[in-house]
Amino acid sequence: MDNHTSQRLLADYVEFLTDYDTIGDYAKAHGLTHRAAVNRLDAGMVIYRERLQNAHIDTLATTGIGSF
Repeated sequence: MDNHTSQRLLADYVEFLTDYDTIGDYAKAHGLTHRAAVNRLDAGMVIYRERLQNAHIDTLATTGIGSF
């Protein structure tokens, strides 16, 4: 997956978290089927979690805590 696609999926996921109450609301606003919305948001969630994990690892490495 290229960087632009990853950024878009991440942005879609964050938009969902901050602006919508349900997947159905998100799907309707974006003209998607429920399944397409779920697939898009699942992909965004995976990217979000990977970046969160990488940020955590970077923090541990920077502080030296990860060297125990």
